Amino acid sequence: MIRILSLTLISLAITSSSTYICSTSSQATITDLKSNNLQDAIYQALHSNDQNQTLSALKSISEYIKYANLKTDLLISEINASNEFNDTILILGSSYNFIKLVEELLQIPGININHQNKMGNTALHWAIENGNLEIVKLLCSHPQIDLSIKNNNNETAITLAQKPNRSNLLSIISNHSSSINKIRQSKKGQLLKVLKKNKSDSNLELDPIVSLEADKIILSIEESDPIYLPLLKKIKEDFINNRKLKWYWELALNSGSSDIDQWPDDLQYLAEIDLLMAIDTPLTDIDLNKTSQFSQSSILIRSSFHGFTNTVKRLIEESNLNINYRRPRDGRRALDAALIKGNLQIAKLLLSRKNIEVNYKISSENDFTPRDYAKKNKFFEIVTLIENHLQFQTNQTSRSKTQ
Repeated sequence: MIRILSLTLISLAITSSSTYICSTSSQATITDLKSNNLQDAIYQALHSNDQNQTLSALKSISEYIKYANLKTDLLISEINASNEFNDTILILGSSYNFIKLVEELLQIPGININHQNKMGNTALHWAIENGNLEIVKLLCSHPQIDLSIKNNNNETAITLAQKPNRSNLLSIISNHSSSINKIRQSKKGQLLKVLKKNKSDSNLELDPIVSLEADKIILSIEESDPIYLPLLKKIKEDFINNRKLKWYWELALNSGSSDIDQWPDDLQYLAEIDLLMAIDTPLTDIDLNKTSQFSQSSILIRSSFHGFTNTVKRLIEESNLNINYRRPRDGRRALDAALIKGNLQIAKLLLSRKNIEVNYKISSENDFTPRDYAKKNKFFEIVTLIENHLQFQTNQTSRSKTQ
């Protein structure tokens, strides 16, 4: 009874102090604020058995702490003080979603951001448990946050965020934690270093020992950073697929066949390239404009002739691709290769590039221009695309001016 009366009196004192602060804009009033108001509010928040009184006290602390001189008015031991449940003001503020209060507390040097209550929960555990998004952002952005702390149920903050309907919280933790970013860069560097140990130019798969080392690095991040785990796996897959792509690229260029001679091996190499292109395999260390020493064809010309759409689609997205390359021995280009074989989808893709030339003559087809050839073969959609193309219209304008 005495304790309840005491708490009531403290609550009345806090309420009247808070009202007084809010009712005046005098800087003198703020400066003259006595430290015991803040201390009393902290005591009230920690030890009240009534939730409304706790919330009222937290609100008062939010007001007082902005103006307190923390070096002289309040000891760090009072900021980190805890109650019978081992809850601190930071834990309570994080649990009840007092964003401004948590923001102020996190600016105090010496704040114990990783303090655990009797349940083993930190402020971050409670913020996640209650879905307090902004609080989670603030806590995760703090340089001293420890995401590896487990509560009495053996749950880390990330474990809690992995529960159903909390994907947004997991994303916030992942994107706002500087410690996670450091781990990511370290793991990525380790993974690439291990992958590059494989020096063989002929094997399409990684050496088993190298692959095992890579998998160990990937799995070592599984619990601490589940969002990045699939990205690490993709780095490994991309690395292997890029090796495959380089391998088949060289085979396709050095197979010795021409575009017209449809050797099974030649088409198989192009088909493998097309499959790898379909899954967005990185084009790292690949010379897109390299040509066959036998036929002098590029991969773009061969793919346009044989109808490998995925390859053409990927290649025309690359700014350093020479889309207008002409094969020296007969002047063949990718566009007329597609038209001659009737690969109209590929012709459309090529014509989507603004810098593709459309006004040249196809020497192997009675010097028809691509437009004339398309018209002759009743590829009317292609005719329209060529006539509406910037390069065609520019040429027509230049010709009119000359005449």
